[in-house]
Amino acid sequence: MASPRPSLGLASGKLILAGEHSVVYDRPAIALPFTRLMARARISSIDGPSRVSSAYYEGTLDDAPDILSGMVDCIRATVDAVGHPHDHFMIQVDSTIPTGRGLGSSAAVAASAVRGIASYYGAVLSHEEEMALVRIAEVHAHGTPSGIDAEAVVATGPFRFIKGAPIIQLPVGRALHLVVADSGRKGNTRAAVEGVRCRFENDRDATEAHLDQLAVVVEDVQDALRDGDTEVLGSSMNAAQRELSAIGVSDSVLDSLISEALRSGAVGAKITGSGLGGCVVALAPDAESVAPLASALEAAGAQETWSVVVHERTVEEAP
Repeated sequence: MASPRPSLGLASGKLILAGEHSVVYDRPAIALPFTRLMARARISSIDGPSRVSSAYYEGTLDDAPDILSGMVDCIRATVDAVGHPHDHFMIQVDSTIPTGRGLGSSAAVAASAVRGIASYYGAVLSHEEEMALVRIAEVHAHGTPSGIDAEAVVATGPFRFIKGAPIIQLPVGRALHLVVADSGRKGNTRAAVEGVRCRFENDRDATEAHLDQLAVVVEDVQDALRDGDTEVLGSSMNAAQRELSAIGVSDSVLDSLISEALRSGAVGAKITGSGLGGCVVALAPDAESVAPLASALEAAGAQETWSVVVHERTVEEAP
C-alpha cells in the first residue's frame, strides 16, 4: 500500500479584543484570528517509529520531553481518531507565533497538527472533533482553558464566544486598524488565571463587579465592530483595560506601552491575552496612523510590533 502524500496543516495566532479572564467565568468574549502569525505542521511518511521535529525537540514521539507532553498526547489522540497506527510518519512543526505572549501559540500548533494529520490520512474531522483534540494540548498548557484560543486560531474573522455555547460570527461595519506590540516578556496564563481566582474567592463581590463590567464592554465592542465605530471601540478597549488592571493582570511594563500608545495617537489600547507579560493591542484611528504608532511603541521598548486589519464583512460572508 502506498504511503500517504505529505500534507500541511495550518492555524493562525489569535487576538482577544474583549473579555479576557471574564470568559473563564461564563461571560462573553470577542476574539479574532491573527493571521500575520501562523503555525504549520507538515506530515510526511518515514520508516519506523513516528518522529517530531520542532524548535524544542527532534526525535521520536516516545522520547519527547515533558514540555511536549500535551502536543504528543494530542498527536496520538488525533491518529487514533482517524483510525491509523502511531508509527511511520514525521511531523515537522514550524511556528512564527512567539510563545507565552497571549497570541495562541499552543492552540495554533496543536490545531495545525490535528489538521495536518487528518489531511495526511484523508480523514474529515468535524469542527467539534477538531476542538476536542486541540483541547488535549491546551489542558496541558493552561490547566482549564475556556476554549476561546482553540476557536480563534481556526476562525475566519471576529466572533463572540461564551464557554459551552455556539460561536457567533460578528459583522464588521468598516475596516479597523490595530497594532500589536510585544512587551518581550513571557506571560503566565496559569498564574494570571489563578490570581483572578484568588481574588474571586477572597473578595467575590468586588471581583464579580469587575467581571460584569468586562461583559458590558464586550457588548459595546460588538456594537462598535458592527457599526465600524472607531471611537466607541477605542473607548471600550480603554474601559476593558481599567477593569483588567483592577483584577491584577496588567503590570508596569504593559501599562507603560499602553500609555505610550495613547500618547502616540491610539484611540484605545489594552492587554490582549492573560496579561502579566505578553502583548498589548492598540487601535489606530486610520491606516495612515499605523506606522507612526508602531514606531512609537518600538521606541518605548516593544520587542516587535505587527499591524492587523480587521476587514469589513457582513454576517453572510462568515461561514
